[in-house]
Amino acid sequence: MTTRLYLEIAAAVVLAIAFGLFVHHERAVGALKINTADAKALQAAHEKADAQTALNLERAAKADAGAVSAQKAVDDYRAAHPEQPIRLCHSDNSQPGVPKGSPANQSAPSAGPGPAPLREVQSGTAGADIGPGLDALVQAASRLAVLYANQQQR
Repeated sequence: MTTRLYLEIAAAVVLAIAFGLFVHHERAVGALKINTADAKALQAAHEKADAQTALNLERAAKADAGAVSAQKAVDDYRAAHPEQPIRLCHSDNSQPGVPKGSPANQSAPSAGPGPAPLREVQSGTAGADIGPGLDALVQAASRLAVLYANQQQR
């Protein structure tokens, strides 16, 4: 009977080893399937990100082209219509050399309580040229408009 007992013990050990190898193999196969699925998902995420990046680059290129063409149109207009100095003038309609209270200055009736119309400044008149300041203000406003438009597209 001792031989039979040894054979049963040996069979149990062989079955335990076989079961252990089977479990190890199945875990390895499961891990391989999980790693393959993760790699596919990562690849899909990279492809989606690349497609989004390409779309964003295309939109940015279109926006840049639009900004360049708009700036070219402005530059062409400014080249065709040279700027004259922009000068400030006073809002009173008094004639030079005539005091404000004199009858010659009061001959033009006032249209009402609104602001008095501005008189035209003759070329060559001394005064501050505010054109460059206005130009800088317009350029800053256009940069802000482009910045806000780009922020809204995101």
